[in-house]
Amino acid sequence: MLFAKISPQAQLISQANPFSSTTKNVEYMSAIARPYAIGAEVVNFEVLFGDIIFDENEVPVSFQNVITSNVSLNSTQLAGWGVDDSYILTQIAALMPTTVVSYVTISEV
Repeated sequence: MLFAKISPQAQLISQANPFSSTTKNVEYMSAIARPYAIGAEVVNFEVLFGDIIFDENEVPVSFQNVITSNVSLNSTQLAGWGVDDSYILTQIAALMPTTVVSYVTISEV
């Protein structure tokens, strides 16, 4: 599965009580078309934001989802999508707004 490292990072702000909150920053995102119908004018994507877990050799081994969002892309935004999913991640990042810095692939998520 392909993940995009983003900047600025996504933030999850949790309200602990009426007087305090905590902030969690996450620097990776991915997207899954749900559902995907070939030829659709609009495709809905579930966007996952979280952290990639690396092993001791700095090899990415898993993804920890922290925040989930939904985004719809129309046929114009999907026009360049073929077999390269980095195109979709770049389109979604532009809507957030954030920027893709690099890509990471994890073979088993």
